[in-house]
Amino acid sequence: MPNPSVAPPPGGCAVAAPHRPLLERLVLDIVRNGAWVANSSDDFHRGFGLTPFGSITLLGRLSVVRQCAGESASSPICGIGEVAGIAPLTGCYRGRCERAGVSLEDTYMALQGRTDPLDRHRVEYQSDYFGGRVVYDTNPFITYRVDLTAPGGPRVTADVGQTVSFMPQGGGRVDLSHGGQLLVTKSGTHIDRISVDLTLAGISGGGPAVRVGVELNSEGFATGAVSTSRGRIATITGGDRTLSPGPVYTWEGECAAGAP
Repeated sequence: MPNPSVAPPPGGCAVAAPHRPLLERLVLDIVRNGAWVANSSDDFHRGFGLTPFGSITLLGRLSVVRQCAGESASSPICGIGEVAGIAPLTGCYRGRCERAGVSLEDTYMALQGRTDPLDRHRVEYQSDYFGGRVVYDTNPFITYRVDLTAPGGPRVTADVGQTVSFMPQGGGRVDLSHGGQLLVTKSGTHIDRISVDLTLAGISGGGPAVRVGVELNSEGFATGAVSTSRGRIATITGGDRTLSPGPVYTWEGECAAGAP
């Protein structure tokens, strides 16, 4: 594993080859969870979803007891998926109302005994999927805004920023911290657009920030790119409604197969 504390060589790829599957999976999980929330939310139900990196996915769908009429919040529900960490971890959900027709779906992972959504804290666990240790400086947390009053159909948005690092078993550290936005729109009961725009400032290990922009249409077909300030380094295409295995990344230029 390249030492991420050293900047890539001039002209070298900002996303080292061993790190590319990590980036691709990170983006795919955000897309899948956004699609789940949108498909699971209507006048009578709300969906929620979160995939802590390299871990199990925390998914759920609840019936709406009372429609949003104004600002309010429910008590958290925890025990939604258990994650074996350095200390016991649990998945939690809290529903809130912003105003009539607009709900906020908080989904997060927390240490057992520290499940108050305002109690942000460090968590870490082993990832069997990628083989290594994952550390979140503050526990993974996402809030989906579900707007059932949006013209044309329901609209789901979220700030998908997390501060997270991955330490592979072979040594080193990969900074997967990211910030960005998710947008999902529906026409009636069908998703017609999923859009993700992310910036990973540290994955290059001292090199330029990496931006991922991808949009999926109603058939789940993706178009997008991975880029830095030096230009595009990958195209994102393909896929279908199943989102399995997901869009294809074609790394190019300084990141083409065989490039340093």
